[in-house]
Amino acid sequence: MALSDYEKQQVIEELDILEETARRVILASLDAFATWLAKVLYAIYLKIQDGLRRFWSWLCSQF
Repeated sequence: MALSDYEKQQVIEELDILEETARRVILASLDAFATWLAKVLYAIYLKIQDGLRRFWSWLCSQF
């Protein structure tokens, strides 16, 4: 299931509040991102867990 623009913005905002080093670690691998997303925005994680790789690739291109 695709995320709404609002949900995408929520993920970006949560990543923006992190220090650059922490954000790089989270985005460095799909596993790290999945773990972080499940802890911080669990409802979004559940919604996109099947398409997580595609969203992660898109998100990495935003940073």
